Amino acid sequence: MPLDFMGDITPIIYSMDQLIADIEAFAAALGITPQKLLRDSVNAEWGRWQKWKAGEASPTMLIADRIRAHMAANWPATAPLPDSLKPYLPPQEAAE
Repeated sequence: MPLDFMGDITPIIYSMDQLIADIEAFAAALGITPQKLLRDSVNAEWGRWQKWKAGEASPTMLIADRIRAHMAANWPATAPLPDSLKPYLPPQEAAE
């Protein structure tokens, strides 16, 4: 997590729109559906993606963080990692 000007850990807050954009980019880069990503990363039930897209539901912060960590760890080397996912890289990869 980033540090603020006082050296304290600052939480990272992204919007639902950013999460959806990141999920769609990841799914497109891997040639999978967003629902497949949700099943693989957090074992989401079928239909969860459609509810998120329709604004009928949203993930908890813990679930969103688990999805982002999964995407950061599995992002294809052929595509640049979005800045919004860089804080979720494992420590050894973030230092590179």
